[in-house]
Amino acid sequence: MKLTDNTFGKRHKLCNKTLLEQLFADGASVSMFSYPFRLVYMLTDPDPDSENVQVVITVSKRNHKRAVDRNLIKRRIREAYRINKSLWHTNRDGSFVIDGKRVLVAFVYTSKDILDFKTIENGIRKGIRSICKNIEKNSGIPVRDAD
Repeated sequence: MKLTDNTFGKRHKLCNKTLLEQLFADGASVSMFSYPFRLVYMLTDPDPDSENVQVVITVSKRNHKRAVDRNLIKRRIREAYRINKSLWHTNRDGSFVIDGKRVLVAFVYTSKDILDFKTIENGIRKGIRSICKNIEKNSGIPVRDAD
């Protein structure tokens, strides 16, 4: 993947039901908080048919009753991720920050307010960086500096 590839297509989205169940199952994944998100991630073996990072975005119906509001928030989150997903890649050839693994990530929007794009984008950036640092600290997988 090239650094200039700013798409967010089907290959980048986590749609597999069994993987989603594993991601949210107790003990199978790591959870952390980066305002306004709760981040849940899990490392798996690489899959040649998908990207090295797959993402699912959720917005609670409990906190945002109107579908219009949930869709607005999800649009902002998708755009912020699309712009900043290059934080997973550091080399000019676009090699993956975390070697030999695939990362499944859930961005769970926790704020009860509809936040502006800048706040959401900052949360995405901090979240990606904290996931990289946490993976390096806990699993011993070398992570190149994602800044």
